[in-house]
This record gives sequence, structure tokens and C-alpha cells, in this order.
Amino acid sequence: MQTSAEGPKSGSPSKPEIIAIASLFAAEDVRADQKATSELAWKFSAWLRNATHIVLSIAEFHSVADAIVRGNYFDVLHTFATAGKRREPNGRLWRFYEIVARTKNNPDLMSVGEENDIDEMRCSPAIGQNRHGYSRIDRYLNNTGDDRESRRRARRTAPKSSI
Repeated sequence: MQTSAEGPKSGSPSKPEIIAIASLFAAEDVRADQKATSELAWKFSAWLRNATHIVLSIAEFHSVADAIVRGNYFDVLHTFATAGKRREPNGRLWRFYEIVARTKNNPDLMSVGEENDIDEMRCSPAIGQNRHGYSRIDRYLNNTGDDRESRRRARRTAPKSSI
């Protein structure tokens, strides 16, 4: 794959390329300037649609999922999560990413069944030992994700301080 200021080129990406680009999107200066990177995020998402067949472990997928959520490409997130769940039916975090994708990172849109699934995940020993997975669930439930809408929701639901 060749990259430039225009973003990823067409074709099917490899696993190292996906992880490298997702890591770049996780850099603090990139996260701070979403306006400057929004077009690249869109191109990254379009390019990722060609990569849903690539097997990523849940640990590898965390950074990829963060980049996808920041760009609000929930259909791509759902495709990856569904594929991951098919490969690893007992991987609970794949189910978490399915819920994030369906609700578009808004926990207020969860169904009762999804809320129960999230509660079971948080109580499971596997998630309890996975600090990255647990913190992602916590950020989702507290509306403190990386997408613009979650920050807006968090500001709206923040308690008003009385002066």
C-alpha cells in the first residue's frame, strides 16, 4: 500500500498496514485536530471496507475500532465486529463492538437485551482482566468516547455546577 497526504490507495490492505494507520489516528496530535483529519478518516474507512476478511485479534482491533468510531463509520465497525464474532464466538468484546455500532456510540439507544449483555461483560472475569476492554466499555457507558456526538452528549448530561 502506498500512502500520501491523500490517504490510503485502493486495493486490499494488509494487517500491518491497518494497524499502522489506526495507530497514527490514535496519536494525540491527530486526535486533537479532527477537522484536519476527517477526510483521511473517511478514506481510511472506505479502504477498510476491503479488509473485513482480515483476521484481527480483539487486542489488535481496539485501535482500529477507535479510529473507526472517531470517524463515525459505524457500518464498517459492525462489519468487523460481526466477522470477529463469527471467528471467535466466545469473544465478548466483539459483541460490545456490535452494540457500539448499532447504537452509533450512544448508550441511550441500547435495548434491554444489549444492556444485559454489557452488564454481563463488565462482570465477566475475562473483561475484568482486560483493562483496555473494560475502559472502552466504561467510556461508552459514560458517553466519553472519541466521536463528536459522545462529547456533546456528555456535556449535555454533565451536572450543572451551582455557583
